[in-house]
Amino acid sequence: MPTDARIVYGSGRLLGLLVEENPVRDDCIVSDGAALLAAALTGSSTAAAQLLALGEFSAVSHPEVRVLGYAETATGLGHCVASALGARYVHSTRRVVGGIASSGGFEEEHSHATGHLLLPDDPTLLSGGAVLVLVDDELVDGQDRN
Repeated sequence: MPTDARIVYGSGRLLGLLVEENPVRDDCIVSDGAALLAAALTGSSTAAAQLLALGEFSAVSHPEVRVLGYAETATGLGHCVASALGARYVHSTRRVVGGIASSGGFEEEHSHATGHLLLPDDPTLLSGGAVLVLVDDELVDGQDRN
């Protein structure tokens, strides 16, 4: 579905800002961000530009946080979240790269490509006591449909 890139990047950064626990900004981010996203999705070019700019005021840097975007489209969304958090980022891949050791992997049985690898440029990126934010590419409304 064709989408204005400002909406995609702005909503990804908004998600990152919502992940950050900052009570001073939460009310503003939630109300302004949600309203701008809704208006942008109805076609407002002004709202799309404002949504993108909303994340720009953040001068936050969280080098202790790691963001993992995994499986298909979450790789780009995860990058937006990491950008908003000022965090280090790694995404999953299905591609084996010669000379780069895998730091891990997982199987996603319901995916069209089930095997995923983690190939961070720094092998210690995912070790230690850092906070790990997982970004997936699926949304649910929390309702149990069974």
